[in-house]
Order: sequence, then structure tokens, then C-alpha cells
Amino acid sequence: MIISAEEFINLINSNIETNNRRAITEEADESVWESVIAKYPDYETFILQNETIPPNTINLLSKSKNWKTRHGIAKKRRSDTEILALLSNDEHPIVRQAIASNQKTPHAILKNLCSDTDDRVSRVANYNIRLRPQQ
Repeated sequence: MIISAEEFINLINSNIETNNRRAITEEADESVWESVIAKYPDYETFILQNETIPPNTINLLSKSKNWKTRHGIAKKRRSDTEILALLSNDEHPIVRQAIASNQKTPHAILKNLCSDTDDRVSRVANYNIRLRPQQ
């Protein structure tokens, strides 16, 4: 178990593969993830690589100022409908495009993205809406 933000940062920055693997596979309390976000915001995207992050942390990261973090959340299958809806209105087209690509995105959100102002977003949404039957 990862017990502190500093331990997580050290695991990420380690040149030892087993340490890097621990950063991706070991659990941590929500307070550890919150501490990483508060003290080391440049490491938010590394949190996304961890397979055990809880829903509350996913929710917190969905509101990040960093578009790369929001993009990572938009791609996660574990993101709930509320997060997908929030990010479908993100200011960055690449985040919206990730929502349009996410297999968990509900039909109603996809339908809205079909008329997105960014051609790439609307193209992906239209493609995926044709592939998936209405839910």
C-alpha cells in the first residue's frame, strides 16, 4: 500500500521497474491521492495510471485545471455518467473527443456531441453513435 504522496512520487520517479509497477498497481487512501493533487499537480496524470484509484479521486481529477488530466479521465471506462456529461462540455476539443470515443458514454451524450462545433469531435461521435445501438 502506498502511504504518502512522497512515496508515490518516489515510486513514479524510480529507475526500478518494480517500483514503477507498485505506483500503478498498489492502493492508496484517498487522502494520499488528494495530497498528490494538492502538492504535486504535475503528477495528476500519473495518478490516472493507477488501477485502484477510487471513484472520489476520479471525480476530483475530472475538475482539474490540467486538460491532460481531464483527457485521461474522459478516456477512463470507470468514469461515471455524471463525469462523462461534465467533460462532454469541456473547453478543450480533445477532452470532448475522448468522451465521444469512450465506450461507456451514454447515447444521449454522444448524440449531443454529434453536433459539436469541432469537426473532429462530431465526426467521432457520429461514427460511434452508428456503431452502438441506442441504450
